[in-house]
This record gives sequence, structure tokens and C-alpha cells, in this order.
Amino acid sequence: MEELKHQAIEFLKNKYDYDEEDLEDIELEIHWKGEGLYCFRVLGFITEYCVEHITEIFENETGVDYRIFLGDEKVIEQTKQKLLNRNNFVYAIYKVYGFNNVSLVDVEYSDDPIDKEDENWLGYSIQEIREMDNQEFYQFLKDYERLLFLI
Repeated sequence: MEELKHQAIEFLKNKYDYDEEDLEDIELEIHWKGEGLYCFRVLGFITEYCVEHITEIFENETGVDYRIFLGDEKVIEQTKQKLLNRNNFVYAIYKVYGFNNVSLVDVEYSDDPIDKEDENWLGYSIQEIREMDNQEFYQFLKDYERLLFLI
């Protein structure tokens, strides 16, 4: 962590021509998660800087565990099971606006299968989470996080 802090300070000195006096006013927060790739987050505010592990930034931006994005089958299965603990089926309801233009508008939890052919679902695409491949599930979780934020 000390090496990371040193590198961050050196970067700031070089990037902004800070001298030792300037550095005394800087607040540098480091979110240490062990060895790995770190980046500045919210870089550019006057005297506050944060250095975070790249996985932390990814998860903060997407709301999704980075291991799901990387295809970790164990984490994917655990996450699906958490969603299925409430009911037997979890359906993603997408509004279809055109070819390849869909938007998640609802998530239905049900103990019984949904009849996808029901005329009430005209203009929608419905997908049960167990039917999703890894990329579709990642995108669903990302969209679901945004949908919850809007509610």
C-alpha cells in the first residue's frame, strides 16, 4: 500500500506540477484490496483524490460483481439462486422497440411459469433467468441495478 501511495503522489506531482507544499493540502484516499490494478477515481477535484482497485470501480459503475462479467460459473449460479430463493421463476421483462433495441422494464417473480404467448405480453420479450447465458445474465443484472435505482 505504501508503494501505491508513493506512486499516486508521484503521479500527482508530475501531472499537476505540485510541489511539497501543495502536497500537504491534498487528501489522498486509497481503497486497498491487495495487489492489482488501481486507478484514480474522481480525479480532478481540487484537493481530494481517491485511488481504487479496478474491480471496485467496475462494481461501483455497473452494480455487478466483476466475477460475473468474467464468466465465473460458481458466482453466476450463486447469484441466480439468490434471485430464485423468493420464487420458483424470475422473469426479465423487456420492452421491444425494434431489432436489437430492448429495455428492461420489469422483473416478475412467480411461483408459476408465465405464458409468454399471452396477448398481454405483445411487444415484450420475456426471459427466465435460468435461460440466460453468462453475457445475457450480466446485462440483466446491470439493467436490473439501474431499474432499481429508478424506482
